[in-house]
Amino acid sequence: MILFRQSSKFDIYPPLDALIIFHHEWESLASVANSFRFHYPHGKLLIARDTLPIEKRGFLEALGARYVNSYSTTEFFLNLKDSGRSLDTISNKEFLYKIDQDLKRISEAVSLSNSEFLLFMEADSLVLGKVKFDSRFAMDTLTANRYSKPFLSFLKQTTGKRMPVKGWGFVTGVVRVSSLVQSIQWGYQNQEILVKIFNKDKRFIYLDHFLPVLFHLAGEDIYESGQVGECLRDPNWKRKNYTLLHQYRINY
Repeated sequence: MILFRQSSKFDIYPPLDALIIFHHEWESLASVANSFRFHYPHGKLLIARDTLPIEKRGFLEALGARYVNSYSTTEFFLNLKDSGRSLDTISNKEFLYKIDQDLKRISEAVSLSNSEFLLFMEADSLVLGKVKFDSRFAMDTLTANRYSKPFLSFLKQTTGKRMPVKGWGFVTGVVRVSSLVQSIQWGYQNQEILVKIFNKDKRFIYLDHFLPVLFHLAGEDIYESGQVGECLRDPNWKRKNYTLLHQYRINY
């Protein structure tokens, strides 16, 4: 059982910019974009379309959206599936290419942001209120999927520190931008370590697995606040006091 951190005197409700990554889910994108704008009327809304060309649709223009260039990460996994390949067949070169696409997208979003904190979301995310953040940390993550014990042991051997969370699932959550920049720089400077970790667990190629570990490797502190709910995993999500949702479907 995961025990979520209680409220703290270090909790803040910072101004946020938002990065929404999507592929083709326009109706869901409208839902999450409007939910962010309702609660953060002055935050920058950064739209990152994966692989496909940018389209400046009317509802996004009305919300004052800014656009990140298209990078290919979702398409990588679609091509993998279409060719009948498993994660185990991904080469180190392919891993570094895919992660480079992720980090280039994030770096571009950071260059468009003016806020100290950035909210990561996808098309099936939703903002339900002002987001709380413990100012002692650099990332508020989600631990929906467990890391294996050998993987955690390897991380501890690599960093000299225990991974502070037991699982991964960073799809919807807040990061401190200065820590994000430092972590990206660390990643580019230590690609051989990233490859070693990838070969311990090929799921490291997923951004929601990769980014919390990258923060940890770079010496940044991460935690799980418990304010992000996953609708498909928690059938009682409507009765919980979540501030952010993932796996939200419009037609509930």
